[in-house]
Amino acid sequence: MILSSRTLTAVLEVPVSQLLGAPLPPESSTDQVAEQLARINEQLAQKNRRARRIWQVVVGILLAFVLLWGILCLLSYHSYTQYVSPPKIQVEPLSSIPVERRCSDAVA
Repeated sequence: MILSSRTLTAVLEVPVSQLLGAPLPPESSTDQVAEQLARINEQLAQKNRRARRIWQVVVGILLAFVLLWGILCLLSYHSYTQYVSPPKIQVEPLSSIPVERRCSDAVA
């Protein structure tokens, strides 16, 4: 009969690490592990805060460029429409101009 490690540990009521010959950590070691995990957790939290700050700066810069580009496009469009569209010229109907003035403008 072949026994698996789970059944063997259950029958002997011994942890697998002890069956494999690994030394059991003393109680003070668990406190050190907890302290080390707390330090690692704090380092990860600092790294996450730093990464979040970097992303906020990148997004801010991109938004500033988009806003600047939009303003430049509006200014460019405004100057383009002033250049392309001719100025409005008011034309008087010929019937409203007195005959004397029509004749004097034609001679000049």
